[in-house]
Amino acid sequence: METLTALGLRRSSGEDLALPNLATGEAVGEPTEPKPLSTTIIFSPTDQDPSFQALKNRMFASIINWEEYEKVSETALSLEFPTGDFTWRRRTPELTLMPGKIPIYDILAAFGRIYEAIRFRRAETIDIGDLIRRSRNGVRNIEEVTKNRVTFIIGKGLARMNIENTGEGSSITIRASEPRREFEPGKVPVSYATVLKYLEIDPPTTDLENAVKEACATLPF
Repeated sequence: METLTALGLRRSSGEDLALPNLATGEAVGEPTEPKPLSTTIIFSPTDQDPSFQALKNRMFASIINWEEYEKVSETALSLEFPTGDFTWRRRTPELTLMPGKIPIYDILAAFGRIYEAIRFRRAETIDIGDLIRRSRNGVRNIEEVTKNRVTFIIGKGLARMNIENTGEGSSITIRASEPRREFEPGKVPVSYATVLKYLEIDPPTTDLENAVKEACATLPF
């Protein structure tokens, strides 16, 4: 059985569907991996944080591996470049990237700093009511619900997923929540495709939980 969900076109097993040829109706080509509008990495502030200027200098040195030096501009609270920006928001450094030019894994490894959350921004809203109905009876562990937002607990408190509809679409944030855990820059980050798979398949597989475990680092006391 094939199903069309609010998040994407998939088989009930979670397998991506190839798009049909409009002239013949036959499936053609390989399915493409879904891409968000942007991905934001929310880094972890610490009591021993260097200044934001020092962090900007470090990020600048990482970004110019992919962007032309002349195309990176700087203000007191940001670095801006053609495919994203690095900003200081609420005393927390954030890196936002558009899909394409800069690989997330590589820029995180180059920057070398642990992070506490990854956020995917979408142009489409999410049918939260449908998602909640499909998550009843323990299918997904719901922690909190409002009209435009729902939070799921991933694994046994390993992470939290916050889904929010906004005036510009929606966002999906995965935040490490287990004590003494953050995401490690040298490990593969949670992917947008894995997040969509968790939301589309009932009951969800353990792929997202495994991806969070693999991306996390255990911090010292």
